[in-house]
Amino acid sequence: MASDAPGPRTSANPFEGLRAKALGFRLPEGTARIIDVPDLHGLVVDWSVGSGVATVACMAEGSTSMYLSGGGGIIGAGGHDDVRLASSEVLSEASAARAYLDPATDVPLPTGGRLRFTVILDGGLRSAEVSLEDVKSGHPLFRLVEAFQRVVFVVRNHSR
Repeated sequence: MASDAPGPRTSANPFEGLRAKALGFRLPEGTARIIDVPDLHGLVVDWSVGSGVATVACMAEGSTSMYLSGGGGIIGAGGHDDVRLASSEVLSEASAARAYLDPATDVPLPTGGRLRFTVILDGGLRSAEVSLEDVKSGHPLFRLVEAFQRVVFVVRNHSR
């Protein structure tokens, strides 16, 4: 006899699926953009924090989200004007820094407090992993790191 009682609830962490979806994002042709760089679809930044990773995804149509490897996060932060502005700035910096990022097919999560920037382009992914301690004024990724930190700041402000 089948039971109509609900089965046990599972709380599977969606982090890996959300991150994979972000890394595979392609903006449909004709979609409005927050930045005028036709071959740029988005930026995914993985930040090793403590024993986990925070992934921030900024997409060229304005969506911005933060996923936490331990569970939780903020989806849809790009609906706020200040987040959209910060996202457009980090996308602009990502486009400018693309020459300093390596072509990538595998994008592993960083460890030890490091950051991984992955730019999503028509031609594929370009990625680089850096340590915050190494990125000082004059470093080719300094402005990208600063712009990323602004995105994190404004997204977190809307989560309180």
